[in-house]
Amino acid sequence: KRKEFWNRAKDMVGRRFEMALSNLEKMQGRVGLVIEKLKAEGKDTRGATEALDLSKQKLAEAKAKLAEIKALLPATTSEAITPEVFEKIKLMAREAKDLLKESKEYLHDAIEAIKELRDEDGSEDSD
Repeated sequence: KRKEFWNRAKDMVGRRFEMALSNLEKMQGRVGLVIEKLKAEGKDTRGATEALDLSKQKLAEAKAKLAEIKALLPATTSEAITPEVFEKIKLMAREAKDLLKESKEYLHDAIEAIKELRDEDGSEDSD
C-alpha cells in the first residue's frame, strides 16, 4: 500500500503541477505577444508588462519549489519517508500551489490591463 501511495503521490505532484506550469507558460507567451503588438502600436503597456513579469517571477518560484519537492521524494518506492519529510513535502506543495495561484492572478491582471488598452482604442474611434 505504501508503494502504491508514493507512486500516486509522485505522479500527482509531477503531472498536475507540470500541466499547470505548462498552461501558465503558454498563456504568458500569448499575453507577451499581445503586449509586444500593443507596444508596437504606441500604447503604454507598462502596467501589463509589470503584471506579466510578476506572473513569470511567481511561476519561476513555483518551478523551483517543485524541483525541491521532487528532490525530497524517494527515488525508489522501497525507501521509507519519515513523517518530517512527509510534512515538508506537504508544506512545499502548498507553497507551490500558492505561487501558481499568484502567477495566475498576475497573468489575469496583465490581461485586464490589455483589455483596458483595447477599450481606450475603441472609445477613441467612437468620438
